[in-house]
Amino acid sequence: MRDGGVDQLVFFATHQLDGVDVRLLRALGNQLRSPRIHSWLLLKVDDGAATLGGPEQSTTDVGLDGAFSWTEDALFRAFPRLRGLPRHAEALARKAAAAAHASGSNESGKQWWTNRRYWWLHASLALWNRTHGGRYAGARYWWRIEPDVLYAGNLRSFVESTASFSADLVVPKLTTQAQDPEYGYWSFHADLLRAMPPTRRMYSLVALTRTTPRFISLLTAEYWERGIIGYEELFLPHACLSHEAECTLGALSRGAKVQHTLGWNGAHFRYRPVWPCDAFAQALRQPANEVWHPVKHRDCVAAALDPGSRAAANLEASVRYMYG
Repeated sequence: MRDGGVDQLVFFATHQLDGVDVRLLRALGNQLRSPRIHSWLLLKVDDGAATLGGPEQSTTDVGLDGAFSWTEDALFRAFPRLRGLPRHAEALARKAAAAAHASGSNESGKQWWTNRRYWWLHASLALWNRTHGGRYAGARYWWRIEPDVLYAGNLRSFVESTASFSADLVVPKLTTQAQDPEYGYWSFHADLLRAMPPTRRMYSLVALTRTTPRFISLLTAEYWERGIIGYEELFLPHACLSHEAECTLGALSRGAKVQHTLGWNGAHFRYRPVWPCDAFAQALRQPANEVWHPVKHRDCVAAALDPGSRAAANLEASVRYMYG
C-alpha cells in the first residue's frame, strides 16, 4: 500500500511508554491528522525484550498512523561495521560527563548512559526506511521528535509552516566552535573534524530534527555502512556540511550563519535544563507558538490536551482557521 499524498512524516521517538506519554501521543496524533501528514511511533526497546505486539494494536493504542520498534542488536545487524563501536562511545560519553562535572556543569555522571545512545539514534530511521519507506516514496520531510520536546501551539501548524523551507537537515539552533569552545565533544572527534575548518564546526541539540530521505540515504552510504559515527549533536551537522552538494543545513533559530526558517516560529526555541510542566501548560493556553525542551514531567500537558479540554478545543479551532 502506497500513501502517495503524504508529504511529511512525524516520528515520535522514545524508549519507554507510560500512561502519560500514551495520552500525549494520542492528542498529538489527533492534532497532526491530515492526508498530507502521517505520524509514527519509533520505539527503541532493549535487546531481548518484547517488541511491539503488532502494528495494528500498537497503532490503535497510541492513535498514530504506524508503529515501529527497533533494538540496538537489529541496528548492528543492519550495519555490521558499527557493532564494535558501542564500547568506544560509552568510554567517550563517560569522559565527557566526567569533564562536564569537573568544570562545574550540572551534567551528572549517570547521564553518560543517555549520551551513549546519541551516537546512533537517527540510524533507526534507516531501519524504518528499509521496511516501510517504499510506502512513502513521495514524502519530502521526516521529523524526529522526542517526548520531552513540546510545541506550545497546534503541532500540525508548526509542521505545515516549515514545509516551504527546503533544507535537508533542520535542527533547533546551531552553535559554532568559536561560540562555544568548551563544548565537551569537540575534543573527542578530532579525526572526524580534521578536514573541517574550526569556523564551520557546529553542534545543535537533536531531540527535534527534520531530515529528508536524501540526507538519511547519505548518512547510510557514507557513514553508517562504513562504520563511521559520532555524537549526533555535532555528527549530523558535520555530515551535512561535508556534503554540501547533497545537503543543505538549516535551523529553527538564528545562531550560526546558516539559513533559518522565517515566520512566526523562526526564533522561538526555548531551552533550559528542565522546564516545569505548569510553565509549558501556561504557554500552551495562550498559545505561544514556541518549541520547548526539555519538559520532563508532562502529566499536566497530557491533561490539557485530552479531547474535550478547553486547550484542545482552542488549538483545534486555530488549525481550522489556518488550514480549513
